Amino acid sequence: MPLTIKSRCQIVDFRRDTITEIGASMKKFSELDEKLVPLLFEGENIIVSGAAKACQNYELEDILDRVILWVHDALLVAANQCPLFFKSYKDEYLKAIKRVRSLQSLLETNHNILEMKRYLFSNLNKNLFLENIFMEFKNGFK
Repeated sequence: MPLTIKSRCQIVDFRRDTITEIGASMKKFSELDEKLVPLLFEGENIIVSGAAKACQNYELEDILDRVILWVHDALLVAANQCPLFFKSYKDEYLKAIKRVRSLQSLLETNHNILEMKRYLFSNLNKNLFLENIFMEFKNGFK
């Protein structure tokens, strides 16, 4: 049989690799969430350099996404709805929202952090970029 016919008849099972990738992603995000989410609940008391250092080993895009999702959930809880992404933290969100002086400020912070995605792949210093993310986050509680 010619090789071209043989190669077209091969069966490739992509599912095994996909399941492995999904498992690896879930593990990576759960590790990031274990470190990041408690820091975010510190709100205005977050230590910017400490938060940046704690997240140093993770992808900037993943960190940005998780911070945006956290703020999104916080705004939902402020509107008497349940969080969508970090569902098990509803009580913590209620406490955090009480410390927010202006929901408008928190909403603007969410927008500003989202805008940081533009500069995600052109930043020169990961630590400074992380500090900028957490400083903007901290400003949302003012």
